[in-house]
Amino acid sequence: MNRLAGPLVLMVLFELGCNTIEDCQLSPFQDSVTVAFRTTNSIDFDSIKVEGIGRLSNDSIVGTLYTLPLDFEETEVTYGFYTDTTDIFLSLSYDMEVLIYDIHCEPQRRFTVNEIVGNIDSVVVSSNQIRNEFPVHFEVYF
Repeated sequence: MNRLAGPLVLMVLFELGCNTIEDCQLSPFQDSVTVAFRTTNSIDFDSIKVEGIGRLSNDSIVGTLYTLPLDFEETEVTYGFYTDTTDIFLSLSYDMEVLIYDIHCEPQRRFTVNEIVGNIDSVVVSSNQIRNEFPVHFEVYF
C-alpha cells in the first residue's frame, strides 16, 4: 500500500499546483484586439466591417479606440473602416493556441499576431500576444 501512496500524493500535488486559476474569469488572454487610430485630422468612421462577421453596430464606432473581435476558427481577419472619403483596410494574420488551466474552467485561447498589413502609413504593436494587460494592442497611423 505504501508504494502506491507516494505516487498518488505526487499526482494530487501536481494537479493542484500546476496551471491553476482560482477564478475562471481571470484569464490574461482575450478574444478581441484593441486598435487606436492616430491621425492629425479628426476622423469619424461611418461603419466598420469585420470579414466573416459583418458590420459592427454604430455604438462600436465612437471615438478613436476600437475593440474588434478575433475569430478562433480562422488564422487571419480583415477589418474595413469606412468614411465618406476614405476606406482603410487592416489585415491581421495570427496563430491561436488552446490552453487548459483548470479542468473546471473553459479552455482559454491565446492569440499571437504574426503580421499586420493595410493601406496605412504605419502601425505600432504593443505586443504580438493579445493580452488583457495592454489597453491598446495596436496604434495605427495614417
